[in-house]
Amino acid sequence: MSPHTCTRRTLLTGVGATAVGTLIWPQSAHAAVAGYDPYYPEYGDTRYAVAHYDVKLGYSSASGAMWGRTIMSGTVRSTTSSLEIDYALNVTAVTVNGRRASFARGTGNAVRSLRKYVVSGFGTVTAGQALTIVVEHTGYPAKVYAAHPRTPGYLGNTGVMTTPDGGITFVGEPTVGVYWHACNDRLTNKATYSISVASQSVNTVLLSGPSTSSVANATVTAKSVVSQPVTTYAPGITIGRYTVRKGTVSIGGRSLPYTYAVAAGASTTVRDRAFRLLAEVTPKALGNYASWFGAYPFDAVGGRVVDGSTAALAQETLGAPTFTLDYFRDKPDTSIRRLISHENAHMWFGNSATASRWSEVGFIHEGIATLMEWDYVSITSTMLARYGATTWSGRSIVNPGPGYEVGNAGIQSYTRAPAVMGRLRQQLGTTAFNAFLRGLATGHRYGNVSLGQFKAEAERAAGRSLATFWSTYLR
Repeated sequence: MSPHTCTRRTLLTGVGATAVGTLIWPQSAHAAVAGYDPYYPEYGDTRYAVAHYDVKLGYSSASGAMWGRTIMSGTVRSTTSSLEIDYALNVTAVTVNGRRASFARGTGNAVRSLRKYVVSGFGTVTAGQALTIVVEHTGYPAKVYAAHPRTPGYLGNTGVMTTPDGGITFVGEPTVGVYWHACNDRLTNKATYSISVASQSVNTVLLSGPSTSSVANATVTAKSVVSQPVTTYAPGITIGRYTVRKGTVSIGGRSLPYTYAVAAGASTTVRDRAFRLLAEVTPKALGNYASWFGAYPFDAVGGRVVDGSTAALAQETLGAPTFTLDYFRDKPDTSIRRLISHENAHMWFGNSATASRWSEVGFIHEGIATLMEWDYVSITSTMLARYGATTWSGRSIVNPGPGYEVGNAGIQSYTRAPAVMGRLRQQLGTTAFNAFLRGLATGHRYGNVSLGQFKAEAERAAGRSLATFWSTYLR
């Protein structure tokens, strides 16, 4: 699909729900600038790039209110007198390079009105100029999220989870960052983070990256730094009552801090099981991947088990994957081992090396992570026999349609995509395939990788054209 083509999408109220309206996505005024995503053309603004987010938040588990400030530091890419920011709650003030700016909700379609602000009145900024946007904001993320229409399938049902103790977890893709901070929500605009979150002292605040926590005046404040550029959906915030275990662990020769956290409301049996499996699988899987794909890309490891309002969710939250309690109550150990190994593979493929377009996320991110999951529990040959045929009647694995990239709606990402990865390994041979994945992970570390680059890396490792393979399997 051309970046200049209008895209038609249907908003759903949930999995299996009926359509409540059809949106026409008009071409954005900034669509011609490189980086525009045809699946989600209203996400982000290609006229500027953010290099760092400095986010300071407060959250009340009594009321569900969140308030704070985001400083977006970066560079202007195209000379302009207006900019757009992505944020779903209420903006109360904006400055651009120190000048107070005007701001208003986006117009033109429902997506723009729900998650966009148009900022103007700050004069003109020129291409190449340093840019600092300061956004003050407030609102009730869980209430706003609950009121928003859903994209097709699983994706639309993740983003904000509430917990029985009044806590909250921000987790999901593609839409999650906009519920806790102002941002430029593009896969190709990766940035570093400084995050500070305060809440009532009865709560634990869990952040991505190495973090510290202190308590004063009945308030707990956690701070963290993510020193590597990541997408807006990668960092996670979890607030609530948790049992926490901390320490250090060696991953590929690096001593890294770990934080394992389990919802305080879990039974003793479930809590102990969760801690046992997290501590068993996490360092082993990460150690394997570090030896295969290159050094672990980030500065902390761990895992979070939340008693969330969304059942059976797992997400590659940066440095500490998030899982709902259901898995540890209901699933056998083998299934949980698969899940933990899968989400940690995303630290290399997804969080570090990120697909350039949402249409390719299911194949590049999920295809590799699911193959690693199959390998971890030694079921690859069985799964290849089940899903590895050359014929395929389902959705495309490289262009499935908006909302069908991953999750239950994008089931091809967890069946067909890893099977194609497995067939590619057979085509290249294990040694060349491992070299290919390592080259992909290291060559695109902290950056983006397109489907074209994926193919080129594979052919480089193979030492020959794979045109017949691509035409057979990538449909």
